[in-house]
Amino acid sequence: MYVIQDINKFSKNIAKQVAKYAGFSYKELKSYIKVGNVKQIIQNHSSFNQHGNMCINEEDAEAACEEIFDWLVGVDLAKLASNGDLDCYWDDEDNCMIFRGKGTMDLKTFTAQYKKDKKNNKDVDKD
Repeated sequence: MYVIQDINKFSKNIAKQVAKYAGFSYKELKSYIKVGNVKQIIQNHSSFNQHGNMCINEEDAEAACEEIFDWLVGVDLAKLASNGDLDCYWDDEDNCMIFRGKGTMDLKTFTAQYKKDKKNNKDVDKD
């Protein structure tokens, strides 16, 4: 169990680490999710100890990181679709949104290029 002494600082640091691990630039992080949203995610996955301190365990911290990651990827996918880089549609049968590479690019090729482009963004550590 970890005690969170400063929710703002913790939220900023955990968001930076998730973005860095996922290959998002600091600029993308700042435009895709607000600190307040990250704070809310952290608060949803944390609890208070008997001394009234906000705490989070490893399992809940991992769940919060996954939620932040899902948020970043969701915004990135929506951006790619709105720019026309991806086709997207709702599949009523599977009850989910489907994304696929546009034109002749298959999703496997698109995914490889996407990962390569993300890996080349190195400015996540800027403050």
